[in-house]
Amino acid sequence: GEPPSILITGTIEEAQNITNESLVECYKELLRDSFISISFCGGGTNTEAQQLVRERFIEFAGQRGYTGGDIDRLMMTSKIRPEPQYITESDEQSQSKLVMVYKFDHNDEFAMRAAVMLFGGTAFSKLFVNVREKLSLCYYCSAAVSSNKNAVLVDCGVGKGNEQKAVEEIKRQLTLLQEGGFTDEELEDTKRSYIGAIRSAYDFSADMNSWFFRRFIKGDMLTPAEAEERMKEVGRDRVSKAFAALRLDTVYVYEAKDGAGEKDSEEEGE
Repeated sequence: GEPPSILITGTIEEAQNITNESLVECYKELLRDSFISISFCGGGTNTEAQQLVRERFIEFAGQRGYTGGDIDRLMMTSKIRPEPQYITESDEQSQSKLVMVYKFDHNDEFAMRAAVMLFGGTAFSKLFVNVREKLSLCYYCSAAVSSNKNAVLVDCGVGKGNEQKAVEEIKRQLTLLQEGGFTDEELEDTKRSYIGAIRSAYDFSADMNSWFFRRFIKGDMLTPAEAEERMKEVGRDRVSKAFAALRLDTVYVYEAKDGAGEKDSEEEGE
């Protein structure tokens, strides 16, 4: 029921029905109406580059030029379900795939990022230390924010038979965090981890390009240095509020069929 559920390449039937004429019309429509991002990374100013793009592309294509003020249509935040949905599919494979989706209605971006990193975004996070290391329920277990959708995805590779145990332990770890089960030292270590990661954006022009495009989509142009200062300001109370905003939305299991790849799975676990 959301735009990402539609394959970007379309359907086989749509591809078979393409004609020379419809393809040309589609191309003209793309040039005229689609959101097109053109970025410049390099030393000095980009005045000449802007002029070239304006003259040779935007004016040629009839583009009106989009700005940070009218990118709301690019946002695809997901509505929170009244009750979580549980979906299970199976196939011939050596391990199961578990994805748990939490959604939130909360606008404190950096507190949410700190909370999710505490939950499952570092090698000392609750999911890594407990679900993966101590209990060995998952081959990997991590959490990440999809900020444009106001969603958090917990991503796991699980041995056959451990799917429900992993779900329950992941839920338990989040409940403990929501009850204040993290230290000030853990929070500070998490913030330092985030800051170290965003500082690396300066290493490559492609990373800088990605950083500023994501900020453009969010409607601001925060630099990595400014984001670092925002993260430094995040305190325990703000993180606790971010944890409290998380609501379980979907539990998806893509499980190994009985007997499929059991030997391989055991060897991977060893």
